[in-house]
Amino acid sequence: MKLSTCIKRAILGCCPNCGKKTLRKNKFQINDICSDCGIRFIEKPGDDWAFLLLLDRAVFIFPIIAIYYLSIDTITVFTAVIIGVFFMISFIIFTPQRLGVSKAIEYWIRIGRKNG
Repeated sequence: MKLSTCIKRAILGCCPNCGKKTLRKNKFQINDICSDCGIRFIEKPGDDWAFLLLLDRAVFIFPIIAIYYLSIDTITVFTAVIIGVFFMISFIIFTPQRLGVSKAIEYWIRIGRKNG
């Protein structure tokens, strides 16, 4: 199975394996098991931390490090803060999709790429 297929299904809230809409309990929680095909979404809690870290925190940390080490002026820092707040609000709004993508990548690494 292709990674892009897994991600498309997960963004829509569907199981990356069977495609049924069983990935989420609600907007901010992932089901443990798919009720249709029986695949475990949460095999080992904490396995997907790297993907969430990459999708979330790195977007904010890298600009802060760049601003600090490059000694950028105050207006640019203020602009970066405004843009950062916009991104933070966007990340909150798109939490279900981010969680789904994280689970899709974790599923693909664990099972999907072995299934062809």
